[in-house]
Amino acid sequence: MIVGLAMTSACGSDPGGTTADETGPLRILAAASLTDAMTDLVEGFEQQMRSDGSDVNVELNIAGSATLREQLLAGAPADVFASANSNIMAEVAATIALEGEPVPLASTSMILAMPAGNPAGITGLADLANDELLIGLCSPGVPCGDFATEVLTKSGVEPEVDTFEDDVRSLLTRITADELDAAIVYSSDIASSDGRVDSLAIPEAVNVKAESQIAALAGSNPNLARAFVNYVTSADGQAVLINHGFDPAS
Repeated sequence: MIVGLAMTSACGSDPGGTTADETGPLRILAAASLTDAMTDLVEGFEQQMRSDGSDVNVELNIAGSATLREQLLAGAPADVFASANSNIMAEVAATIALEGEPVPLASTSMILAMPAGNPAGITGLADLANDELLIGLCSPGVPCGDFATEVLTKSGVEPEVDTFEDDVRSLLTRITADELDAAIVYSSDIASSDGRVDSLAIPEAVNVKAESQIAALAGSNPNLARAFVNYVTSADGQAVLINHGFDPAS
């Protein structure tokens, strides 16, 4: 389900010199893994643009990348799309007109997550094959699910999965509620857990780099969309992402 966050942003000229449109809302669709970072990025964009004196309504909609893809392909209005992986972005770009090419937004890796205190005593990926434990993954076709499958395939582990979730934040909620013994999530998600989640690093040899992408869409506000993309990929925008546990975009 999409969570809508309506904000009022003052927007004029973007950091890259693009003149922003001043009509209609700026509609941003962003992957669930970017929830906290994207909220702060919208606020930072608002502050950066306020001096130009133009008010624009920013509508931030958060959901799983696959859910957002289906909504976009069904004709949902949007000006910016941020996907948790390049595959879903490519599927959207094959149908939806973009303002320029998709660009890397940030990167992260996968990590084992357990409830605080690790009550099941998880020691590594091999424990995900234990049918006596409660194991969760993101659903196949969802970026965090596909990345987790790649990790498990590399490690030779066949997991005994008890639940598949449609996005990584839903999976993390099950962990924090102590409803699961272990799950594979993004490393950046641990930064948002406020100490309610324990974690174990996945060996680099079997881990994967998960790179999110962002693109301005040819919607009702293409100039403003480009301005936002320029901001989040700028030094200031990247600093916000790093603060939320992401690695810089390549």
